[in-house]
Amino acid sequence: MFSKGMKMTKKRVPCILVVGLEHVLPKQAVQAEALAKRGIRTVYYARDIWNLTETTKKMFPIEFVKAPNNIILACFCYLWLLLKYRPKHVEIFFCMDWIPVYAILTFITRIPLVFICRGGELLYWKQHRMSTRIILSLLFKLSKIIICTEYFMEEMIRRYHIFDLKKFFFFHNRTKVYKDYTIERDEKIILFLNSFKAWRHPELIIQAVPLVIKRFPDAKFVLVGVTNISPRTQVEERVRQLIKELEIEDNVKIEPFTDNPWKYYEMSSIFVLPADIVFCNFSLIEAMERGIPPIVSNIGGSERIIEHRVNGLIVPQTPQDIADAIILLLDDEQLRRRMGEAARATILQQYDIDEGSKILENLYKEKIWR
Repeated sequence: MFSKGMKMTKKRVPCILVVGLEHVLPKQAVQAEALAKRGIRTVYYARDIWNLTETTKKMFPIEFVKAPNNIILACFCYLWLLLKYRPKHVEIFFCMDWIPVYAILTFITRIPLVFICRGGELLYWKQHRMSTRIILSLLFKLSKIIICTEYFMEEMIRRYHIFDLKKFFFFHNRTKVYKDYTIERDEKIILFLNSFKAWRHPELIIQAVPLVIKRFPDAKFVLVGVTNISPRTQVEERVRQLIKELEIEDNVKIEPFTDNPWKYYEMSSIFVLPADIVFCNFSLIEAMERGIPPIVSNIGGSERIIEHRVNGLIVPQTPQDIADAIILLLDDEQLRRRMGEAARATILQQYDIDEGSKILENLYKEKIWR
């Protein structure tokens, strides 16, 4: 078939190297899985301090290299990965002190750099220390494009002139859509699943509990996302203090951050997110994909994903309004089911990661790999 001297060469699969994550969670792995279907390989390089990536590896066939804790060894290992995988580009997250060194090494090797903005980098721009702003400005300067995942980011970039908007690309969070799901629930469980941040207001849910259990004494509230690291954050302390003060220990359960959110989605009837930023929260879209009707705050951007009384409820950020919304759904099973079905349909139509991977592939080819 082949003439003498000809050699068969295996086509090299395009590869992306992802650095800067604290660990690799399922929400990142589903994107890698979707890109793999399009012939794009993803390799993660992270310290994985809490060993959460090991659980993700059992659920998804991700490629992961654990970074050494020593900065010199970590940088040598990073250079080795650049040589081994020859990535088409490097995607970088900002979460550790030596990320700028990775960025500079990437720039020197002339591999395109893509910065992924998750929110805090821009939301707290004015509150950052000067050193943090300098580092972020360097990363923005070295990056070929900057992918932003939150609705408010473009406004912040314009307001503070953080970087050239020609580099800006908006790609909201998406999730995997699974075939099997059920809206049947045996218990009245209300779920909050996010890290405990002041701007997410978990205390509002706690303050709503006494109002809900007057009508439904058997209602249970599960709040997932504490760190179990000493000392506790002020938000965590405030939540625990409120639970004691209101004497609602029997109705509220506080759980640590999880690498398996689905076990909580499967048992929950309602998802609550009284945050200052709703669009496009990962846990929100995961819960909606499971057919759980959400209750979210009436913050700008909420209407981009939630249509009030169709696929969820949009309410003011007060304990009374949150409690009223919870009672409404617990009191009307048909409404809860109908909203849950509509919530899942929204994710299927607009937030499916398989469809999102097509957008990313086109972005890579048109803006980065040329």
